[in-house]
Amino acid sequence: MNKSLNSFKKQHKHIICLDSDGTVLDAMNVKHRKCHGPAFIEVWGLEGHGEEVQEIWNRINLYDRTRGINRFLALLEIIKELNGRLMKLSPEDIQILENWVLNSTDLSSKGLKNEIKKNASEILKKTLEWSDLINAKISALSPVDKPPFPGVIDFLKEASKKADHAIVSSSNIAALEEEWGYYGLLDYVDLVTSQETGTKTDCLRAIIEKGYSEKRVLMVGDALPDVVAAKVNGVFFYPILINNEEKSWKDLKDKFLQVFLEDRFELYQDELLTCFNNNFTSINDG
Repeated sequence: MNKSLNSFKKQHKHIICLDSDGTVLDAMNVKHRKCHGPAFIEVWGLEGHGEEVQEIWNRINLYDRTRGINRFLALLEIIKELNGRLMKLSPEDIQILENWVLNSTDLSSKGLKNEIKKNASEILKKTLEWSDLINAKISALSPVDKPPFPGVIDFLKEASKKADHAIVSSSNIAALEEEWGYYGLLDYVDLVTSQETGTKTDCLRAIIEKGYSEKRVLMVGDALPDVVAAKVNGVFFYPILINNEEKSWKDLKDKFLQVFLEDRFELYQDELLTCFNNNFTSINDG
């Protein structure tokens, strides 16, 4: 069944937009612990400090407010933190990486390849090697390694009768179709948007243009980019809290779904955003 933006037709007054990794699927942990972090340690020869480096990588990508940031932004962050202590990159090398990361309009392996054509520096080549290794490691994962969180299927079964549902994810379309399809989740989704469709902000805007009031659009996510996309478009945000995913989904099904459908979600938005922000603090303090 075609679930693309072009073929999508609005069926209900409300639509629930779902991020994938870390929100619906327990994929963030496995991808960062088995793919992103280990690839960084391997490519930069940090095996002697592997445990410490992996812990720092996890903090940046899973437990801080930087959770969910682009892999190249995360790379720059950890290199700045480790250089001079565990790494010995020159200031010039770091500047080359920073210039590309902060100024590129295409933070992807494809964008990096284009940059290397103009500036074939060693640090950019190494960054591409790292990114390619991440992709290889992720490709080796099975959908079994990335199950839906407890409560997701129960929620989708209930909510899909009352509202339209869209995937709004920065994952690629092939991964979404494989991962969501494996668990039968696509049966409850009307629209699939991915990195090929555009940014989350762009996708939410396109969804609104299908005829929804902004106040009848709910973005469900686990990280700051989901909040930003929601705020830019003037739609609501519901957080799936790290280490509290099962309760987050239960609360969404038992309480906040009806609140959203009755157009009363605004009464709880500030409280939910506070819970989202405080959850990062409690993880790091704990």
